[in-house]
Amino acid sequence: MAMGPLGVQEMIFIFVAALVIFGPKKLPELGKQLGKGMAEFKRASSELRGTFQREMDNIERESRMQEVRQAASSIKSDIQKDFSPSSLLSGDGIDDGYYDEYDQSGSSTHTDSSAARSDTAAEKQSVASTADASSPVESGVDKGAA
Repeated sequence: MAMGPLGVQEMIFIFVAALVIFGPKKLPELGKQLGKGMAEFKRASSELRGTFQREMDNIERESRMQEVRQAASSIKSDIQKDFSPSSLLSGDGIDDGYYDEYDQSGSSTHTDSSAARSDTAAEKQSVASTADASSPVESGVDKGAA
């Protein structure tokens, strides 16, 4: 036999049994107390649910903060290791191969890159001298005013 919600016939039977047992004078008072008890139970259960939810949120927040602290600590130790004075001087730090093309004397081992740099420097000097000689604004003389 399956137990399910109370039907209409069961409710009527319970009401009649309560009326016979408690009498017509006590039944309204019992109903009022039952309603107050149910309201108090509902309030307490919602308060308990709210407290439980707040505590779960706090636990989750603490867990996320712990993960962030661990990540920050890991990043900090990596930065300190990579940029410590001893690792920078010994060459154990970041090495992108920038200085690999230079030999011990400081000159480039690639002749074509040094030639390109000297050509660029000569072009800049040529452009600068041409601009100085032909620019009336830079020399302080305005052709329209003369």
